[in-house]
Amino acid sequence: SKMFAAKKITILKIGNILFCHAGVLPYITQYSLDEINNTMRDYLLGHKLSEKKNKIKYDCFDSSEGILWTRYYSNENIPQFQKCTILEKVLNNYKCNTMIVGHTPQMSGITSMCNNKLWFTDIGMSYSIMNNNTEVLEILDNGISLSQNSFKPFRILK
Repeated sequence: SKMFAAKKITILKIGNILFCHAGVLPYITQYSLDEINNTMRDYLLGHKLSEKKNKIKYDCFDSSEGILWTRYYSNENIPQFQKCTILEKVLNNYKCNTMIVGHTPQMSGITSMCNNKLWFTDIGMSYSIMNNNTEVLEILDNGISLSQNSFKPFRILK
């Protein structure tokens, strides 16, 4: 388990794309990706956490609105324009164009919102959840719309 913990990445930025389990809200962006990942690693390894890391642990991992648990972006009671505004703040703070999340099963397969700036990729493949068919989100050219990808940098493969 220590080997697993030492390599655990909780939030990841590849190019201009941010990957996380449930989603990131603006208050989380006060922390760098390294601070978040180092805190999770130290926590999983059983290290004593500093006061700052305890705050990061609570905000990011324990809070119902943290990156492991939030369902803010899939909440149907929040207007989409509001969610997209919040998403833009997060993307700007982390200098990203897109966020990819899991955690909230999508009944109809992989979906996106905010002009493809947010992708929901948990399709509930597990028999115990929804037993859906496999789908994969293919990301081309760092998610940038170019003629070489027919102006479709994201493709859902079934």
